[in-house]
Order: sequence, then structure tokens, then C-alpha cells
Amino acid sequence: MEILLLNTRDDASELAAKGFTGSWSLNAKRAIGCDYVVICALGEGTGVMVGKMRGLMRTENHPSRFEVYFSEYAEISVPNVWERTTQNPVGYADASSLPIDFENLNFRKV
Repeated sequence: MEILLLNTRDDASELAAKGFTGSWSLNAKRAIGCDYVVICALGEGTGVMVGKMRGLMRTENHPSRFEVYFSEYAEISVPNVWERTTQNPVGYADASSLPIDFENLNFRKV
């Protein structure tokens, strides 16, 4: 199972309240196939939220960028989720390579 990773300064509580992320330049075909999006704290590498992917929507002012929507979310605090060395704040990972137990998270509706 592939997971979409987003490394951001955005507050996880605010993202959970609105049910979608900010605008991202990403591979839409690849991202739409992901089951979950994991929000990581920029500069820390800590996973702070997991969202069940609901879909993508092009942003109005930037048609090559997308907002990521999720139907449910779970707050987490898992260190060492973002271990990429690239400057790109978008990544993909296999669920088995991440230190997150996706099956036993306490999801809440958006």
C-alpha cells in the first residue's frame, strides 16, 4: 500500500478541521492511488496526522497544483516518518516502510 507524505508547517488541527491540505505540486495519478496521506512536521520529520484519502482537486489559481482531501483523520506523534533528504516536500512510501500502524489508528470523521 502506497502512502502520500507531505512535509509542511501547516497545523494538523487546522487541516483536520477543514478536511484538506494546502496546494501541492504532485503526481496526481500516483497520489490518487494512495490510501492515506501522512502529514509530517517540517524540519522535525515527525508524523503528526494521517488522513484517509478522499481525492484531489486542482487549485483554482494554479492548475498544476492540487489540494489533497481526506474523509477521516487520526492525530499521531510518530518520530522519523520523514527521512527523505530532498528539498521536495512531497514524497511517497510503502506503508510497510513507515513506523505507523495504519490499521489501529483512532480515526475521526472530518
